[in-house]
Amino acid sequence: MRDFPVYSASFFALLFLVAIASAAPAGGGFIKSIDLGHGAVTMLSMTSDGSFVTAATQDGTILLLSRNNGAAWHYFNSKSNSQYSVAAIHPSGTSVLGASGSAVYLLNDTGAELWSDQRVRQANVEDVAISTDGYGYTTAGNNLYFFDKTGNPLFTLKTASTVWRFAISTDGTYIATGTTNPDHRVYLYDRNESLRWTYNPDAQISDVDVSYQGTRVAAGAGQDLYVFSNDGTLLGAYDCGSPINGVSMSRDGTRIAVGTQDGSAKIISDAGLLLWQYQSTGKVYDVALSSDGTQLAVAVDSSVQWFAPDIPTMNPSASATTAITAPGTGAVIVSSIPAGAGIYVDNSYRGVSPLTVADLSPGNHAILLKEAGYSDWSTTVAVIPDTGISLSGSLSPAVSTTHSPDPIPALIAGLAIAGLAVGRKGRREQ
Repeated sequence: MRDFPVYSASFFALLFLVAIASAAPAGGGFIKSIDLGHGAVTMLSMTSDGSFVTAATQDGTILLLSRNNGAAWHYFNSKSNSQYSVAAIHPSGTSVLGASGSAVYLLNDTGAELWSDQRVRQANVEDVAISTDGYGYTTAGNNLYFFDKTGNPLFTLKTASTVWRFAISTDGTYIATGTTNPDHRVYLYDRNESLRWTYNPDAQISDVDVSYQGTRVAAGAGQDLYVFSNDGTLLGAYDCGSPINGVSMSRDGTRIAVGTQDGSAKIISDAGLLLWQYQSTGKVYDVALSSDGTQLAVAVDSSVQWFAPDIPTMNPSASATTAITAPGTGAVIVSSIPAGAGIYVDNSYRGVSPLTVADLSPGNHAILLKEAGYSDWSTTVAVIPDTGISLSGSLSPAVSTTHSPDPIPALIAGLAIAGLAVGRKGRREQ
């Protein structure tokens, strides 16, 4: 019987350490996780500097979260005829535009209600957006309503079918939106109510975002992310492997965050390079990216998880539309997991990933990725004239018999051995 406390203590120590190891997020740059306790977090919005996030929840509560201090305040509109809520924070964090049911309201930075508007009684408000120059909302129909900073109506846009999500550029000059059944289109409008272009990805649009001054537009349609230039040119499409729920873009449009139904969050470049990814154990409902692309909030079930993704400085030439500099040659746009791997083309070192290797002659080329602590990754790619080809390699950790064990498994093993040793000593003393 004297052995029981020893084994019991060792057992519970093991459980504690296993819990710590399993709870640690897999994505690099993890900061914190905040469980809000208000049902699923259905919408996120982040200030330009990444210091604050608004979280709209399934039970109708809107919360302001601080990167440094966690939850700052929460608000619930008791006059609303619905619990489902949406919210968007001003780029500078001075106010929050929210809606639930047919009520639209504006809150200050302490969560106090500045005004509440019940005018939209014909349908629930499905999305809101706010810029430095005004705000807008859309109902469960095909109308989008826009107002200036003081709340005066500006204009109304009408799409061919139902709109669920839309976005206003930070400076307020462009509006991007997408439609669901029966029409599947991405739209870009300017502040003069002019339709700049549309694109049909042949799947309903789940979310959109537009960069500052409208230089890039990103849209999630099914499980594909589409990236467009200001003039509607399709820069590329990236298969995210699962239906997309949320899309958020950096100020310059070179980094796009996506959240998918299978619990994945990714950051992808405008050239289709996978820069960073995280796999949660829940469902990702939305993502929010800071202006410079260095801060990311991810809505996983009822929690918000905060990251500073460890992404190397991006290669500014990594774009399929600008990679080819010599006529008749091709390019390979190389990314790797982890990023920063050495890139060799035909046994010649070309730099580290992510990187666009340009001016390659047409035909087959051997691509080799090397990184300390990982097994080499290689493939052969067929280069096509005047075309950029995206390529991503996932390197596996190298197997070594001389490296030191990881601290958590080593500590677990040590506790187990210590428990057995003490137990045997106790038995010898009986």
